[in-house]
Amino acid sequence: VAQLNKIGFVWERMQPEWNLFMEAMVTYRSIYGDVMVPASFVIPRDNNEWSKGCWDLPLGNIVHRLRLRHDFLTGDTAIERKNQLDGLGFVWDVSEHNFLKFLTALRIFSKLEQEEHEHTIMASTIRVPSKFVVPSDDYRWPMILWSYPLGERCTAVRQKQLYVKGHPLRQQALEEIGFRWSGNATLGWLDVVHAAAIYSQM
Repeated sequence: VAQLNKIGFVWERMQPEWNLFMEAMVTYRSIYGDVMVPASFVIPRDNNEWSKGCWDLPLGNIVHRLRLRHDFLTGDTAIERKNQLDGLGFVWDVSEHNFLKFLTALRIFSKLEQEEHEHTIMASTIRVPSKFVVPSDDYRWPMILWSYPLGERCTAVRQKQLYVKGHPLRQQALEEIGFRWSGNATLGWLDVVHAAAIYSQM
């Protein structure tokens, strides 16, 4: 209740479903650090981290329907409720959120690569080793990106058009920062050695 009041939540006596949903969302954020609720997530029973009124609530499904159909967001309270969700950090477009996370990781990787080789003439392309994972406990990276499988995501973007299929502006954004579409298979031998060295140092 205190956390809900802190974000300016307005209790609606005639809308117990909304009140329960928001209580569940605040609890989820306190446990997991965000409100990116998986579609299959159901609040566990007999878990003291959750109030009994939330037990068995299909929170993931409710969140999915909220994004898809804007459940709860009709009528006079729609704007107020949307503001309450925004205050929790609710993500309305998951695809865009995931792409921006990938783009941010690429930019940081490129920046760190340039800093570590500031006295070397660097190519304009970003070369991420396929097995590169953002290191944990490295405060040069934001905590939200720790353990992020950047190399794996780069491969998926190239081979499966992850994030960019049907989104030419996203593809353009990647090209503008020097994303390499051909992958490391077409790199010269020295380039591969160079990329591996970056990976081992980070």
